[in-house]
This record gives sequence, C-alpha cells and structure tokens, in this order.
Amino acid sequence: MKSQTIGGTIGSYSPTNEDVSEHYDPEKHATTTNDRTDSEVEQIAERIETRRAQRVRVTFNSRIRFLKDCRRIAIAQGYEEPKISLQDVKDYRDRVIRDELKAGKGINNNHFFHHVVGLKSDVQCLVKILERAVEVFENPTVPLGGWLYYKDFSFDHTQVVSRYPFVRHPLGIPLAVVFLFYLFTPILFCVIMPSSNICKPSRGALGWVDALYFASTTVRTH
Repeated sequence: MKSQTIGGTIGSYSPTNEDVSEHYDPEKHATTTNDRTDSEVEQIAERIETRRAQRVRVTFNSRIRFLKDCRRIAIAQGYEEPKISLQDVKDYRDRVIRDELKAGKGINNNHFFHHVVGLKSDVQCLVKILERAVEVFENPTVPLGGWLYYKDFSFDHTQVVSRYPFVRHPLGIPLAVVFLFYLFTPILFCVIMPSSNICKPSRGALGWVDALYFASTTVRTH
C-alpha cells in the first residue's frame, strides 16, 4: 500500500489486480523458475553420473586400509572431524610409494605377476586412491575448503571390485558355475551316487562320458 495526495489531503491507495498484472506475469515467472531449477538439477545429476563413472576400482582391503590410516592421521594431527589436509594426503602417498610399492611389499604387489594374471594389488590400489585424492584437491571445481573428508571421498570416488579378474568379468561367475556343474556331475553319478540310468558301470570310462552328456542335456533344457 502506498500514499497518494488527493486535493491537499493524504489518502491511501491500494494497487488493483490490473496494476499488478502490468509488472508480474505468473506464467513467465513460473517458466523461468522451472527452467532454472531444471537446469540446476540436470547439472547436479550430470556431475554425479560423471563422478560415478570415473570412480577408482579398488580392492576391499585397500579401501579399508585407506579409511583406517586416514583416521590415524586425523587423530595424530588433532583434527576433531574425519578430515585430513592436502599435505597429509601427499605425505601419506609418498610414504606408501617409497616404503611399500617400490619395495615390493603387500599382497600381489608383484608387477610381472600382476600384469600377466590380472590380480589386483592392495598397495597399487591404495596408491590409486591417494592419487585420486590429490586430483580432487587440485580440481578447482570441487569445493573442499582445504580439507579432504575421507569418508565422503571414499564413498564418492572409489568402487570395490574383486581381486580376481574372472570374477570382475560379467561372464566370470556364470562360466564358473557351468564348469563346476560339468565337473561334479560325473563325480556325483559315477562315484558318490552311482546310477545305472546316467552312469552305467558296465561301460567303464564311457560312463563318465554318459554323465557329461546328461549334464550338457540338462544345461540345454534350462
């Protein structure tokens, strides 16, 4: 409500709906607000999706050790919250590289064996985690405020995978199940539970072939 002088006296003036409509378009305002909100939501969703796609694939032991060592550092430095500084991360990384990675310590920390067989090394995975932490620190688009909250970082930037390559492959587990089924079917019906219908004793070694044929027929029908 605003004041207006009429005939030398001061009277009150209330704007009408027509006056308000000249300055305020609810549909335009709603469209602009929704576009801005959708844009912000899409940007957040895109950042989360990109971050999930770029997570470091590490072993369970390396992730647990990272969290425990960061906690020890935070306690030693007197930090009240679960956080460490950039210098703490760099010192930790350099110490692991010098004392363990280059010294060949740790589970499967054999470079030739690791590359040939594909087993993941806990020490190498730990170094990858620390390298990613330094990258996050040095990324200007990530507001850390000078601190690495290691629990949140571990959840957002690491993904636990199996140490063994055949388990990490999407067909690894199904192929292993089929192989074990073929392996144990002859043992079951020829040794543990001899069956004249599946593994005929009179056929000798060919009875094992009959059991394998039974296993293959069972797999095909399922």
